[in-house]
Amino acid sequence: MTTRAEQRKKNRRIKRRRLIVKTIKFILIVGAIYAFIFCTPFFNVKTIDVEGVSATSPQSVITASGIAQRQHMLKVNTKKSVSDIEKLAYVKTAQIKRMFPNRVKITVQEGKVRGVVALSNGFAAIDETGKVMEISEQPKTTPVIYGLSVKKSEVGSKISIDESTPFDVILKYIQNFSEQTLVFPCASLTLDGTDVWATLENGILVYFGGKEDIDYKVAAFSESLRSAGNIESGFFDVSNPERIVYSTTLPTDKTATEENQETTSAAETDKPAAEE
Repeated sequence: MTTRAEQRKKNRRIKRRRLIVKTIKFILIVGAIYAFIFCTPFFNVKTIDVEGVSATSPQSVITASGIAQRQHMLKVNTKKSVSDIEKLAYVKTAQIKRMFPNRVKITVQEGKVRGVVALSNGFAAIDETGKVMEISEQPKTTPVIYGLSVKKSEVGSKISIDESTPFDVILKYIQNFSEQTLVFPCASLTLDGTDVWATLENGILVYFGGKEDIDYKVAAFSESLRSAGNIESGFFDVSNPERIVYSTTLPTDKTATEENQETTSAAETDKPAAEE
């Protein structure tokens, strides 16, 4: 006859066997799942879709991402891929989504050229952040920006300007010009010390002054230009947006001469080396 102590020992042995069996089953199930996920091609990248591109080719986005077909979905480093894609010239932002089981979707937002910086040997097209989108021998759009001391300009990186130059002021102006619809587009911006001058495509000269109230100045000038009607020449002083002054002539003949000389000199200096 089995005693209670013997029965308890027997029950403990049964429980241990059951626990061992359950543990083995769990390990086998986890192993099978791991093998299915990581050791079969079911979750390998099969399709890479690129959306939102126009100036950038889909293939250049895929190449920059580093994502390849037959790469495992869980091994795709989305953070690094996004960072590398955003180094492309015309890419502003990028987003990557894994679409299980085997599809990757890359959504790109492209930037726009907001201005062209005159270099010593060409022109650098930049967006509103100062990122260089293209370097060319001649400016392909406006406004052309003169008076900046450029240290380094590489496509895909923010243009490097001498620290003493208030580049943020220029960026603020070109951003506001892109947001305002001027009767005549801005052809060029010139930084003279800390003061900003603009020349419209029809030849109107505008003095904006410094970095104060840039939003207000550009908006007030845009409204004044619309209200003035058919003006095709002259000079606007917008340094005080509360009292914008218009003249049919430039401030003085001396100023006009100096301005023309500066513009001519800048244009000659900034001709591409191939043309010299």
